[in-house]
Amino acid sequence: MKVMGVDPGVRGAIVVTRNGKRPRHWKMPMRTKDKHGYDIAHIAEIVRKERPDLLAVEHVTRPASLVRCMGLLEAIGVTLGIEVVTIRPQVWKRHYNLSTNKAESIKLAAKLWPKLGKSMKRKSDDGIAEAALIGEYARIVYQRAIDYVAAPSENL
Repeated sequence: MKVMGVDPGVRGAIVVTRNGKRPRHWKMPMRTKDKHGYDIAHIAEIVRKERPDLLAVEHVTRPASLVRCMGLLEAIGVTLGIEVVTIRPQVWKRHYNLSTNKAESIKLAAKLWPKLGKSMKRKSDDGIAEAALIGEYARIVYQRAIDYVAAPSENL
C-alpha cells in the first residue's frame, strides 16, 4: 500500500511510504515566505505523480494557515480520486506514546526509517518526521479496517 502522510504548514512536509521501502519526502512547497503562500500547483503535482492509495493529513483546527493547508490537500486528493483521511495529532501521537515534543517525533521516525533520519538533522525537520508517522499510523489503521472487512463472518 502506498500512503502519503502530510504534516501541514510552512514547516510541514509530505512523505510517501510504500511497502516498507525508504520514504520519499518533500518539505512543504511554498511559493512565498508568507504563511499562506503554499505552492498549490507543486503540491498537486506531487500528489498526482505519486498517486497514493491513501492520503493522510494531520487534522488541524487552527491557526488559519494550517487549516488552509489541510483543506488544500483534502481538495487535491478528492479531485484526483484518492481516499483522504484526516487524523488528529492527539490520536496518532497517543498511538506512538509521543508528547508534543517534536524531538520525540524525529527520534522515533529516525528509528523506524534510519535512511530518512539522515534528512532530519535540524529541529526544523520535525515536519518530515511527523508526516512519516502520520502516514504510517494511517496505513496501520486502514490495513486493520481492510482485514476486518475481508475476514469471515466471525467478526460479526
